[in-house]
Amino acid sequence: MIRKATMPGSKQMYGDNPIAQRKTDLYKQEYVQSFVQKWDALIDWEARASSEGDFFIRILKERGVKRVLDVATGTGFHSIRLLRAGFEVTSADGSPEMLAQAFENARRAGFIMRTIHADWRWLSRDIHNKYDAVICLGNSLTHLFSEQDRRKALAEFYTALRHDGVLILDQRNYDGILDEGFTSKHVYY
Repeated sequence: MIRKATMPGSKQMYGDNPIAQRKTDLYKQEYVQSFVQKWDALIDWEARASSEGDFFIRILKERGVKRVLDVATGTGFHSIRLLRAGFEVTSADGSPEMLAQAFENARRAGFIMRTIHADWRWLSRDIHNKYDAVICLGNSLTHLFSEQDRRKALAEFYTALRHDGVLILDQRNYDGILDEGFTSKHVYY
């Protein structure tokens, strides 16, 4: 028996065809406050930090990066790690609930996080500075379901970068998963 999941207030159904085109703005309904409050408990951040090590920090430092725009900050995990490493970080997300949690997590870690509520497709409306690096981690680009939206977001990321800036996208290989049955062993980098 295949179980279908539905989102409240949505006709979208998952289960029969989970790779079907979905509405790009669905994340706005997915990341409600009640879910965001549980997000950090769902993710084993200590294991992720241990697995990642200083991979991102090393890559950014090797390229002379000082100013970073984290466009998918979520609850702030990577932004806080970068702040601890001495980077100047601006944290953006499409979910105000996630940004509020990120700000609180940063406060608990002893930082004041600079946050911006922004949609990647129109990032330049809200982000006016140039950055040495733009990061989009946590498999976040998959929130954009249409090729047009992904291309628009990538163009906006490019616009936010200084000349010779660094863009880091963290993206699962769905073709490998579908073709080879690959599953994550939770080894990140």
